[in-house]
Amino acid sequence: MAASRSVVSDTSVALPSCLAGGLRFSGQWRWLAPALLWSEVLSALHEATWRGELTREEADAAWAVFAGLPVYREDVCELADEAWRIADEFGLAKTYDPELGFVVDPVELEKLAK
Repeated sequence: MAASRSVVSDTSVALPSCLAGGLRFSGQWRWLAPALLWSEVLSALHEATWRGELTREEADAAWAVFAGLPVYREDVCELADEAWRIADEFGLAKTYDPELGFVVDPVELEKLAK
């Protein structure tokens, strides 16, 4: 069955879900994320271990959960110039939000930017 709806998230959703054992989606949902999510989750787990908030074993278990989740990586490299332009247009310091918007729907984000 093809996914009819998408869920887009960043580390603020992915990390807690990994620590809780993962999220479950029915077949009609597809979890999308920008490519940077994998680096962010790994970095956040390392940082939490470094601060003493997690043991290495807990971090390893959370990473294993994340690695097994059905998250679809959306690469936005080809849209880098457009993300930069939108960040400039909206006065954003970071390009992350426009990039996340491209994962959601690049056409709709472009309409918003015009």
